[in-house]
Amino acid sequence: VNRHSAARALGALDHKTATITAERYAKGNIADRLLACALLRQCVSEPGIASLGKLCDDNSDAVASRAWKTMLERDPEQLVEKLDVGVRHRDSNVRFAAIQAIDLFPTEDSCRKLHVLMGDVHIGVRNSARRSLAVFAGTRPDLSELISRNAGMTLSDPDADWQQLEQSLVLLGQLRERQWQNKCLPLLEHDRPEVLVTAAWLLHLMPQRDIAEQAGQTTLRRHKLYQETPSSGPQGVARALQLTFLFQHAGFTEL
Repeated sequence: VNRHSAARALGALDHKTATITAERYAKGNIADRLLACALLRQCVSEPGIASLGKLCDDNSDAVASRAWKTMLERDPEQLVEKLDVGVRHRDSNVRFAAIQAIDLFPTEDSCRKLHVLMGDVHIGVRNSARRSLAVFAGTRPDLSELISRNAGMTLSDPDADWQQLEQSLVLLGQLRERQWQNKCLPLLEHDRPEVLVTAAWLLHLMPQRDIAEQAGQTTLRRHKLYQETPSSGPQGVARALQLTFLFQHAGFTEL
């Protein structure tokens, strides 16, 4: 703790000395490399930024995540060229930092990266990626179509995992994108409760008469299954919630 406090103080008081000292500590063990990040926390020089960039590529998750966070504060544009690594990094803190960097410098390519992150195993990461895409879709007309198309096409992608399906459904609902409603129908019988409930939610959010009959047939099947094989716990709650949305959809479309 004392060493870390001293490193932060030196970094604040004397940038040049801190940068020189950081170069030496960056060659040490993990604790030393974390000190190097603290020394460079307020760096403004090119050598300091370069040293911090090397620490972003560190083999230690602790060092890499600290370096990414520091670079995000000092010179976030330097992270743009590291996004390919950042969005796939095993440490969720680095993936969070990558999303924050994309927030500052959005492009079509980075939006595709965010779309992939909507399938992340970490719920916070995938929620953050979806929120960023929703903001871009509403503020960047040049990116809006790409974002909604990627989300819509995911609904019929056989290789999409359940996390990405769920997030895509939520995103389409946030954007009030109606043209993908028919793609929700097969997802009403998905294995994951998160997907089947969210698909029903999206249908009831923007009901369409042209798919009312198909949705009604699925509703009858799901209701029959619910009656014949009742289940308790989260699965039972999910089935009941899905039927609530499906019944509402039937009412809205006057089926």
